[in-house]
Amino acid sequence: MKCRLMILSCCVFSLLFSSSLYARSGPYMSASIGMNSPVDAELNDSSEPGVTIEVSFDPGLAAGAAFGYDFDRFRAEAEILYATHDIDESEFKGSDVPEHMRGIGFSSSGDASVTSLMFNGYFDFINTSGFTPFITAGLGLSKIEVNDYNIDIIASEVPSINDDDTVLSYQVGVGAGFEVSEQITIDLKYRYFGAEDVSIDGAEADVARHDILAGVRVNF
Repeated sequence: MKCRLMILSCCVFSLLFSSSLYARSGPYMSASIGMNSPVDAELNDSSEPGVTIEVSFDPGLAAGAAFGYDFDRFRAEAEILYATHDIDESEFKGSDVPEHMRGIGFSSSGDASVTSLMFNGYFDFINTSGFTPFITAGLGLSKIEVNDYNIDIIASEVPSINDDDTVLSYQVGVGAGFEVSEQITIDLKYRYFGAEDVSIDGAEADVARHDILAGVRVNF
């Protein structure tokens, strides 16, 4: 009787933890796509301290590809990430802005894009199911580009801005993966991306956005 109970216990233990051993250690590749929602950016020009331009953006596309290694609970990867979005409105703020122009969002044209090389780490909360929550953080370099930016009310007087800058960037996030086979995991993640002191045409701004991405990861 004791022998049978021991065998049964071993079988139950094996079934419970088999999914946590599923598709673990080893190299992997991943691809993801989704949407990004940029945070409004404030452009500050040191030559005009009394004027700040707050720029808002439309939601846009985000996509990435990564190569990494799974150490069972911890993953490390290098990722190429691209995000693009159209410029929506611009609002003038500051003591030197005429009263009649304050608090008004002026229609604007142009677009912005960010191309990043990020080095990310993940911690997987492995459990007894194929559903694995995780947290992530990353650091890297990002090239921020602004193309054909102009404010409609002054477009005839001021040339469009076309400029770029490469700066340090970071991202943090949470998500979950679902193992559909021994090699394939589908995941959904949210990440907050940020880059500071971006210089565009003599003005500086902090860049930030929210990304929601769905992807597939293939272990080898």
